[in-house]
Amino acid sequence: MKYWFAGFVLLIVLPGCKVKPEACYTIDKQRQDLHAKVPIQFTSCSDNAEKLRWTFGDGTEGEGMQVSHVFTLPGQYQVELTAVNGDRSDQVTETLTILP
Repeated sequence: MKYWFAGFVLLIVLPGCKVKPEACYTIDKQRQDLHAKVPIQFTSCSDNAEKLRWTFGDGTEGEGMQVSHVFTLPGQYQVELTAVNGDRSDQVTETLTILP
């Protein structure tokens, strides 16, 4: 008598069991050469994110993988990117110095 076994893998994905995202971003200019009234392109390099929310420290916000932002006045601004995946999130915050 011979026995045959057919193996299989059952993968169950439960809602709410999302992977924690890892927030990161780049900008299109050198950090020592950021000037007021000149657009800066912010690009997320975050992993495992469904939503991306940006705050620029000047009262404005943005959403998405790429955003362009203009700081109208020189000064220091705290830029934050929040990467969200379900009920999990991660933030990266950086203070940018904007020159005249």
